[in-house]
Amino acid sequence: MQLYSLLKSANIPIPSQMENRPVLSQSISRVTDKSFEIVPASLFIAIKGLKNDGHHYLAEAKTRGACMAIVERQVDVDLPQIVVSDSKKALATLSSAFFGHPAKKLKLIGVTGTNGKTTTTHIIHHILNPTIPTGLVGSQNIKIGANDFDYSSFTTPEAPKLHYYFQKMREAHVSWVALEVSSHGISQKRTSGLQFEIAAITNISPDHLDFHNSLENYIETKAAIFSQVKPDGFAFFNGDDKFALELLHQVKHPNKFTIGQSPNCDFILTYKDQNSILITGRNSLFPNKIELSNLLIWGKHNLYNAALASLIALYSGISKDNVIERVKTFSGVRRRLETIFKQEFTIIDDYAHNPGGITSTIQTIAKLKPKRLLIVFSIRGNRGVAINRENSKALVNNLSKKAFPILLWLTSSDDVVTPKDKVNVQEKEAVLSILKNSGITTAFEPTLHRALEAAIAEAKPGDLILLLGAQTMDPAQRILGTLLKTKSQSEVVFSN
Repeated sequence: MQLYSLLKSANIPIPSQMENRPVLSQSISRVTDKSFEIVPASLFIAIKGLKNDGHHYLAEAKTRGACMAIVERQVDVDLPQIVVSDSKKALATLSSAFFGHPAKKLKLIGVTGTNGKTTTTHIIHHILNPTIPTGLVGSQNIKIGANDFDYSSFTTPEAPKLHYYFQKMREAHVSWVALEVSSHGISQKRTSGLQFEIAAITNISPDHLDFHNSLENYIETKAAIFSQVKPDGFAFFNGDDKFALELLHQVKHPNKFTIGQSPNCDFILTYKDQNSILITGRNSLFPNKIELSNLLIWGKHNLYNAALASLIALYSGISKDNVIERVKTFSGVRRRLETIFKQEFTIIDDYAHNPGGITSTIQTIAKLKPKRLLIVFSIRGNRGVAINRENSKALVNNLSKKAFPILLWLTSSDDVVTPKDKVNVQEKEAVLSILKNSGITTAFEPTLHRALEAAIAEAKPGDLILLLGAQTMDPAQRILGTLLKTKSQSEVVFSN
């Protein structure tokens, strides 16, 4: 695309003194905010981040072949520059324009919340895709129809990559897209300019306090998604979550609904057992009752995710019967209450990494009444003292006074951690200091391998080993494959 046309399409004002510059006729090869990605004829957007400032890289951008830079302040480099008030927003609008505004031709479903985004969006995709070609964008992968693309970066991709995938979805004739919308994605303007047919918030509990500085800022950021819902779209709120209800009262939209156990909710949930839930609607657009029973996923929080996804599917035009049948065949998401081993003892792997997730998972596991509960928890590195203190409190509050013995191994996962997730001394101490006098039998192992090895060595028939933690726990299944094979001297087959 010609630079002039790109700027016009993205509504970036062209200064009068630049109107006749030859550079405007340049054909643009790439839009990027990363200097190392620049190829000849790239448009470089300089963004001031938390650690690096793109304005310091304009000389490198010129050397690599950038033909222009979008900046928030003029830099003394011989490279054409246009100054904007918000370069993060400019990156989003320019990325959209570069790929032909593909999101405008898609129907977007945005799911935000502290926990449950991944499971909910995967269920939505699972329900919709056989009937309507559907895309998925999230922390684990990108799906375009039935095709799966590995993705291991941000929950909500940066704008150039996000709109690239939107373009690929349009080429594949995708109609709907289920998108995980993170607080980082919102505050960094990755979703700027998107319009949602449906938006939902699963729940809110303390998380990312190192980035947002306070819970209040975190909640305010989450609220922003609802300002991007189309006037004739729909907004769903967790009616059992006090912070989500705060947002409900702030959001000005004609079609906003609550879902939860409270009798005041628009959609009332009745949990029948670990695998079944009844939804009773008090809304003319919804059938009076819908029961989701004998699901392959289990646990109260997963049933809530299934109910929310089912409502969204109904509002997307899928029939009640199709919703019920499709939800029954959804087998779950990797590392979300995933049973990975079940022989003389059981191993369950869960991504719980904040107070809300820890609470939901342990409360669900407790209902299984294991002989003993053996937990391996990977401490969150480079996330600050506050969230680690809150996580430790959640462990104590949910493990104290249980009817079965509990053993807890903490690890900083030094053997598998990347530099950005490395646990510092203060974070480690924040966790250990609260557990110290809790009465919970606790040990610390610096490596994930050693922590898992200790838990496996301790495990006896009837015990349940629970793995808890974010991405630093991701390698655990690979490590366990070796440890369990050594213990049994036979090939280990993980449950799926």
